[in-house]
Amino acid sequence: MHDHDQLLVASWKDITLERFQHYWRNGKPAMIQDTMERSQIAWTPDFFCAKYGKQRIDAIDCHTTKVTKMTINDFFKQYMETNYQSRVLKIKDWPPGADFQTKCPLMYKDFMAMLPVPEYCAATGVYNLSNRLPDQYIKPDLGPKMFIAYGLDPTDTACQVGTTNLHCDMTDAVNVMCHAQKTQYYDMNDNNKTYDIGVSSSPGKAAAVWDIFSFSDLPYLRLFVGELLKEKEEQSTSMSKKISKLDPIHGQWIYLTEQHLQRLKTKYNVEPWRLYQNPGDAIYIPAGCAHQVANYCNAIKCAYDFVSPENINRSSTITQQFGRAKQEDVLQLKTTLLYTWLSVYKASQDLYPSPPADDDSSCLSPYHTDGTNQVAGKKRKHGKHENDGTSKKCKGSGNHECSPTDDL
Repeated sequence: MHDHDQLLVASWKDITLERFQHYWRNGKPAMIQDTMERSQIAWTPDFFCAKYGKQRIDAIDCHTTKVTKMTINDFFKQYMETNYQSRVLKIKDWPPGADFQTKCPLMYKDFMAMLPVPEYCAATGVYNLSNRLPDQYIKPDLGPKMFIAYGLDPTDTACQVGTTNLHCDMTDAVNVMCHAQKTQYYDMNDNNKTYDIGVSSSPGKAAAVWDIFSFSDLPYLRLFVGELLKEKEEQSTSMSKKISKLDPIHGQWIYLTEQHLQRLKTKYNVEPWRLYQNPGDAIYIPAGCAHQVANYCNAIKCAYDFVSPENINRSSTITQQFGRAKQEDVLQLKTTLLYTWLSVYKASQDLYPSPPADDDSSCLSPYHTDGTNQVAGKKRKHGKHENDGTSKKCKGSGNHECSPTDDL
């Protein structure tokens, strides 16, 4: 595994904005701990059952991907069992098709309040560029979203699946574990853990294990996973065309086992950072860092996506890859950047207002306009450049028009 000495792992009490900014520019994942200390509600099965128990959900089988419809009460009835279930079920992106703030206002307020470094990862954070789009645009749904899953049996050495397959996001993300159910192999109050401050290259007791790859390793990872996809295609005559045409990474079709990871290291000298997550741990994943997750006990997590200035180039790269994979650019990245620039420009104008106009025309700024379209004494023609019909309606903007931003 990657050397963990330089990863940021600390309690939220020891994190300042300056410390996080200095670290985040390196493009590495981070773990900020003890976040649940600031929570005002109990993120427990009892809480969910009391408020949402009769709601029907789609439970996905981690082994077969088969979807089973059930109520939240039914899902948590099995969740609270200490023994490992024959079916490893998960609820993904809950609540589906709904605004978390509207659907779960109490949980939304509590989650936003306990997030470390809210300047970056809160919905209204000043360094979260995703909030720069005006109201007339359809905003991307960046969460929060819940991920609730049963744990995999850590003694099952033949297991070939994880809870979340290998994938890559176009945004930065923060993922907080809010609850973990005690099992015969895991007790969150056990102080005899075999891992060091949440990160290690050796196995340890943890509610969830994350493998996160460096952005610079993405080309090699893509080659390797593409080779695995080709092997699978050659070995299976019944493999569907849908699977065979998947993008190696963005298709989210595989969980890399220990054997896969060893092959990857041997052939391409690529290995991930391994982070062990427990209740209260907030894991920060930079945009473009491929990652996968395996839960080893039943756990409730809540995640939120954000767009930081430090990783905007990575977001652009992954957005382009999504386009080639025929996945929708829900982030509207170019439009977001345009309005980010406009907000910065407006703020600078407020801080440094232009001096009063001087009657002496010889003192005009070279960029001064006098209402007759003269710039620095030169006529600006009403030609193609100003209105050539290339303005286009932005997706989700109603009748609002904006200029093309392909040069951003």
